[in-house]
Amino acid sequence: MVTFTAVKKSIDKGIVWCRQHWRWLILSSVALIAFLLGRKNASVLKVQAILAREQYEKEAEMIEKAHAEKELKKKAADRKYKKALDVINKKHELKISSLDLQKEREFKARLKAVKNDPDELDKILKDMGIEEV
Repeated sequence: MVTFTAVKKSIDKGIVWCRQHWRWLILSSVALIAFLLGRKNASVLKVQAILAREQYEKEAEMIEKAHAEKELKKKAADRKYKKALDVINKKHELKISSLDLQKEREFKARLKAVKNDPDELDKILKDMGIEEV
């Protein structure tokens, strides 16, 4: 059976050991408290990390979507530009051809009018850019 003196002797030894190793006791206590508090915060930090990752994924998806829309708009603008350029070229060609036809008719009429006058004929041909034939 344990006697009172045996218990007192063990307590005294414990007190002496604590006085000698008080730094280790404090360091161990602080480490234990930090570990226990850290475990409580770890679940909160894990939830925050999950939320941050989900937010990042949403933002990345939105950026990809915006980039795809921008590319589609660029392609549509490019198609519109090419169509407009084709229309302008066709209109320009029609105007040029109608001007050429008009000039051609005018030159033919002038040539017909002076077909019997060689000097005047040479002058008209020079105006047209045709040298002596």
